[in-house]
Amino acid sequence: MSAARGRWRACWPGVAGGLWGDRGRGLRSAFAGALLVLGCAEACQDPRTLSTGWGACQADPEAAAGERVLLTVYEVAAVAPGALTLGRIWQGVPVDLPEGAPAVEVGDTVTVDGRCAPGPRVIAERVIPHPLRRWKEAAGLLGLAAAIAVAPLLFRWRGGRLVSAA
Repeated sequence: MSAARGRWRACWPGVAGGLWGDRGRGLRSAFAGALLVLGCAEACQDPRTLSTGWGACQADPEAAAGERVLLTVYEVAAVAPGALTLGRIWQGVPVDLPEGAPAVEVGDTVTVDGRCAPGPRVIAERVIPHPLRRWKEAAGLLGLAAAIAVAPLLFRWRGGRLVSAA
């Protein structure tokens, strides 16, 4: 067994006891409950739950005219003066840009907050570019790879069951 692995095993029981032991169970339960309540409150206030989707704008443009649309993390498929075409789940979403909108290029990732209009199209009120989106995706993949690499150090198969390596 390597020295680094032996040090990890030596500290693991203390970490496990602190996280999953009986001491402080009430405090942890209260904290988990508070997180649950805050998460539910945030979900209820999330603007994505209060907006009409592009599907509703496309299905009945006249009835959805003026309704709020939030297109989160869409990729720019085409750029024209004063307009964009977005793609992700829905392909070819036409967007009319507001005055002073940030400059974006094909392949950039943006979030558009706007209103449905007949056509159907979206008249943007805000365009938010996400310049670090590719780096975030790479960091997520790196984190997943690290979790997969570390998992065998934390768990073992014993007697047909997955158990802690401690």
